[in-house]
Amino acid sequence: MSSTGGTEGVLQQVNQFWSMLDDLSQNDPAAYRRFIHKQMEEGAELMAPPELDSSLCTEILEPNKGLLYINICSWKRVPAPQDPSKPLPLCAGKLETDTDESQASQTPAALLQQICSLRSEKQDVELEAQIISRPAEHKKDLIQVISTTFVQPQKPEYQLRVKIDTAGVPRSVELTVELPKVCSVSECQLRISKDDVLLEVEDVYFLLLEFPKTVNEDTASAIFNKKKRRLALTVDVL
Repeated sequence: MSSTGGTEGVLQQVNQFWSMLDDLSQNDPAAYRRFIHKQMEEGAELMAPPELDSSLCTEILEPNKGLLYINICSWKRVPAPQDPSKPLPLCAGKLETDTDESQASQTPAALLQQICSLRSEKQDVELEAQIISRPAEHKKDLIQVISTTFVQPQKPEYQLRVKIDTAGVPRSVELTVELPKVCSVSECQLRISKDDVLLEVEDVYFLLLEFPKTVNEDTASAIFNKKKRRLALTVDVL
């Protein structure tokens, strides 16, 4: 009886949730779009595969002598430590073995390139594990850092201005960003709220700006000029 009652309770909550969404979509379409957009963004961020940061190499002495490569990745599913004194959250992946001795002769750069080329779906499955918290351990002269792929993104040149009408009333905000290292708009990640805008090009550019006026993010439109390598964003003022 308790199991049936629990199932009915969950189904009732789900029906109430869908009913709430139906009402929101009819009574406030803009709020409904913002809600769905936020959920999709959070879902995409949660499902993103781990990003390789560096690789470590150490020697195994027992039971069989050999080399052990440890890939250090950042993963948004693993929460950042709240304080430097707190235990470091870790997520362990599946241990893979390789009997091909030619792998040991690879250069660190070639090894990292091979790791980076793995399909993201395979990484997702192999690194799926229970999140645990444990202090980071360090043993002197045991672990050797062989390479790193981290690149500090730079702040691009930009112009931000408010356009006003003939009566002097602010009507829109225009942002122009110079992106000489970008070849396609698909390289850009653009996120807009009523208060600010975030532009990211992985390992290349990072720009976070507050709007001088509160804007209606649903009216935002962006155009990338491939010839001039320039992104132009326009959004209406509330």
